[in-house]
Amino acid sequence: MNDLFKIFIFFWIYFVIGRLYELYLTKAHAKVWVDELGSKEVGINSRMMMILLHSSWFIALVVEAYYRAELTSNLNVGFCFVLLMIAQSLRFHSMKILGPLWSTRIYYNSHPPLTREGLYRWVRHPNYFAVVLEFVAFPLMFGLWRTMIIFSLLNLVMLYFRTKLEEEVLDEQQAAWRIIPKVF
Repeated sequence: MNDLFKIFIFFWIYFVIGRLYELYLTKAHAKVWVDELGSKEVGINSRMMMILLHSSWFIALVVEAYYRAELTSNLNVGFCFVLLMIAQSLRFHSMKILGPLWSTRIYYNSHPPLTREGLYRWVRHPNYFAVVLEFVAFPLMFGLWRTMIIFSLLNLVMLYFRTKLEEEVLDEQQAAWRIIPKVF
């Protein structure tokens, strides 16, 4: 096992632990949504597709990295690392602002508790933008072009349908952009 693959595995484990923590938070926060707010989960199939996509992404990353991981240039690695740090900042910001309302599940509530704090003043789904950045920057950092292209495209398709579903259950009075301000 070369040193580059060891560095890759370090980052890979970090992101896997992060996703497992998100599943833990989702389960813990379900009590707030269901018990306290009387909400009902919707879009269970989209959640399962998201879990399948992310799990497959992690497997594809390891397989491609094992056979062809390469650092293309220091500039590329630095740029990708900055993108990953931005993604993590967006993710942690989302979790902090939403608190016990943060979840990977989509809940329907006739009076959804909407927030306009932090980035949510301008963007409805900053956490999804973080995932888009991760799907691009992490594989790109190690020259995993195939995984980056295939899974970034699949992720964008999945996010299109997922955000569409979330928009249906969100109060339309919240004036914020979905993922990228002034664009989408």
